[in-house]
Amino acid sequence: MEGDLQRSPPPGDPIDCGDAKYVSGLSTILVATIQEARDRISQIEYIFCSQLFPNFQSNSGSLQKIYSEAKKAAEDVWKEKEKELLLQIEKLQLEKQQALDENQSLKEEKAKFVNFEGQSPNSVNKLQEELKQMTKEVGEGRELQHSILRLLDQKTL
Repeated sequence: MEGDLQRSPPPGDPIDCGDAKYVSGLSTILVATIQEARDRISQIEYIFCSQLFPNFQSNSGSLQKIYSEAKKAAEDVWKEKEKELLLQIEKLQLEKQQALDENQSLKEEKAKFVNFEGQSPNSVNKLQEELKQMTKEVGEGRELQHSILRLLDQKTL
């Protein structure tokens, strides 16, 4: 670093004319480049503010409208599916209740059948004897009725 300081001119020493022209030329180029960059930025700003940004805003508004319409349509479809599913649930619950009721009635019938079948052989025999007795009584009643009808027919002749 000390070597660099030894080569640079001491402050206050006159600068060579050639170096001054060179630095002056570089400064002019630098100023011109900065001005050109400013001009380009100004052009970009003008184009953006006058053309791109209004287009972007109008497109943004229409995109928001499309988005809100699509969102509403999706919500409507979702609500319709929800209604259908609720109806299906209700229908399935009714079917389940009917099946439970039917199952309960079948269990009751089975219990009655088991009670009848579960009776002792003596009670079944008693029931069969009662049935025979009643059949016999009905048969005797018919015979009696036929004989009465014959007697009536004979007397009316």
